[in-house]
Amino acid sequence: MEKKRILHMTPSIVKNGVYQYIFNHLNHLDRDRFEFSFLMQDPKELMETEEYEKYRFEIRSFSIPQRVDPSRFRREIMEILSDRYDVLHLHTSYWRGFMIEEIAMELGVPRVIVHSHSSSIDQPDAGEREGQRKIHEEMKRRFNETYATDFWACSQMAADWLYGPQISRSRIRIMPNAIETDKYTFCESDRKYYRSRYGLDGKLVIGHTGRFEYQKNHGFLIDVFAEVHAAIPHSVLVLIGEGPEEIPVKEAVKERGLQDAVIFLGWRDDVAKWLQAFDIYCLPSRFEGLPIALVEAQAAGLHCIVSDFVTREVQITGLVDFLELDVQLWCERIKKSAEAYERLDTSKQIIGAGYDIRQQVKLLEKEYTI
Repeated sequence: MEKKRILHMTPSIVKNGVYQYIFNHLNHLDRDRFEFSFLMQDPKELMETEEYEKYRFEIRSFSIPQRVDPSRFRREIMEILSDRYDVLHLHTSYWRGFMIEEIAMELGVPRVIVHSHSSSIDQPDAGEREGQRKIHEEMKRRFNETYATDFWACSQMAADWLYGPQISRSRIRIMPNAIETDKYTFCESDRKYYRSRYGLDGKLVIGHTGRFEYQKNHGFLIDVFAEVHAAIPHSVLVLIGEGPEEIPVKEAVKERGLQDAVIFLGWRDDVAKWLQAFDIYCLPSRFEGLPIALVEAQAAGLHCIVSDFVTREVQITGLVDFLELDVQLWCERIKKSAEAYERLDTSKQIIGAGYDIRQQVKLLEKEYTI
């Protein structure tokens, strides 16, 4: 049987939720039937991943963005898409253009899937953000059902952000951001080992996983933790991730004299183990599509305190508290949570809600073959 060739159009920055979604499925995909390839401008980061070392998938690249030189961009994309792909899967956070979709439909690519993964624009400069938002809204008004065969989103909030009323609700498919449930299920022995190994015994461990960027709102979390640490001196904050806002966050920690209480771990491949060591999980995002990290935290049985900008669709286990971004409110909720620690096995709830990767990879394979 000839393999189905799936071309993923992705951002060049690899350490984010989009790639986590793709790689989670890739690791469980029937590779006798399906073949993943990637399309992006700069493949350097992707070629340094463990997944590339393991699978050696095809990577196609273009030299210049659409907005810089549309004619050259069109020529390069035409050449790439002429190479007989069965599915073009476009992972999108906000609109900057949809020439690739146009070309794919012109060339008769059998499936052209637009997949929304966010609900706003991750740009720290307010002026730049507003400018990009205006472009997004204009493109959103122009985008219609002739530009793709399928319209997907990780949540209804992400769907509303990317698709206007000209895309019928009946055409939009919500595709859960699934995880390896058993990998994250609470494990007491892992908890004891990590807490002992890293000197966390007797500590209140508040944790966060996420790229250091405007969206994740680390500055607010530092403000909250400063208040919590003053009230609970044995508390520590563990931050997993990397990104452009990491240096400013480290400077804020230093200014507050919290260097000994805030642990920066960088990018880790043992996040599932670290979640076992946490006592409380915090996600103060300014916006989200549907955060995989929050599904993972719930799978680990953690009480999660998150901003009320996060979609309620991610409430899978009853362990998530949605709070407005008020420092005192967060501080009080963390202190209350610390007084009533209990760890639960939530695997049945995660699986029952459709967030297990073994379920979702079968659904994805089915969708790719329709």
